[in-house]
Amino acid sequence: RVPFGNIGERMLGQVHLRGIGFVGSLPRHIPILWQLSYDNTCDVLAFSLQGYCLGTSGRYRNKYFGGAVMDIRTLFLDVGGVILEPDPRFWERLRIEFGAPDNAEQMFYGEGGPWGACKTGLITYQDYVSHMADQLGIERAVLASLRTELEWLIIQPMVDWVRQMRAQRSIEVIAVSNADTTLEERLTQFQLMDLFDRVINSARVGVAKPDPAIYQLALSYTSSVPESCLFIDDRERNMAAAQSLGIQTLVFRGFPEFSEDVGKLLC
Repeated sequence: RVPFGNIGERMLGQVHLRGIGFVGSLPRHIPILWQLSYDNTCDVLAFSLQGYCLGTSGRYRNKYFGGAVMDIRTLFLDVGGVILEPDPRFWERLRIEFGAPDNAEQMFYGEGGPWGACKTGLITYQDYVSHMADQLGIERAVLASLRTELEWLIIQPMVDWVRQMRAQRSIEVIAVSNADTTLEERLTQFQLMDLFDRVINSARVGVAKPDPAIYQLALSYTSSVPESCLFIDDRERNMAAAQSLGIQTLVFRGFPEFSEDVGKLLC
């Protein structure tokens, strides 16, 4: 099925017609770039497929049409580091009031500590907080309260961007987060639950990024093909497994840089 094409260059007796066709049917069609060439010097007509490209609503671009564009139908979003960011006041209070060491954040979230078991549901959130409170010499209730009140801040420009994508493009949004079992409570606290169509919480599903299984789970919840999914995370190490499944990826390094990067990818 060929909805449109455009005449390319005519040179040295050759005429090239290039365009976009589709293989399959909606919503899982694959856009294909084709080329039909005619050389009137030797009366040869040739047809070739140049590969697939990604775009939307007829706005297709690739090496022939001026850059790569992705037809994104689903966003897989990390939460901590993309939608929420650490509140420095939390760590300052731990150091100033409770004598926590400078590497307190590493103690909480380092791979060698209890966080690995907490984020995959092997230990409860209560056990995790109790362990950290004992390490820091703080009462468990005090630490739990501090975490609820101060640990995270909303990255408002990113939240606004996601809401805009939902409103203007009807994009599906799925959270894919390494978190403890309070994640949904935090999102509700910040009035962000409506930002997502679904929340995949590692502590509830028993698998965490970068395990490919969590990306496979995310794909099972959407009708979008992997190439139409964009995974946004603040950690480079979480990207390779998603890419291996065909998911598009983008590392979040702050909203100004993200805004520039994503603008190059979306038409």
